[in-house]
Amino acid sequence: MARTTSVQYETHNTLYGAPRLQFVGPGTETVRFTMELNAMICRKPVRVEDAIRKAMLKGEYYPLIVGKHCILKNALITSMSTSYDIVIVDGRIMSLKIDIEMSDYN
Repeated sequence: MARTTSVQYETHNTLYGAPRLQFVGPGTETVRFTMELNAMICRKPVRVEDAIRKAMLKGEYYPLIVGKHCILKNALITSMSTSYDIVIVDGRIMSLKIDIEMSDYN
């Protein structure tokens, strides 16, 4: 998991000098992580993938909690990418990985 925090600055031009920066406020916080779903542990990995994709397309937000720590209060999925690792002969997907990027929704 990778977490990125940013702040906002405004640039003010000065006469005969270098531009100056002024702190405006906090920026958005972004978290990236990979989920690995396997049919041996998760009954239907494709259903989980579909549920995540539907939540992203609806713009739903949830708290992102890791262990006992709340990482983002209102986490919104901004992008996701899926790779299918194990597909058996009849076309069933047995294992997949989902790369997810979430941002804080204020």
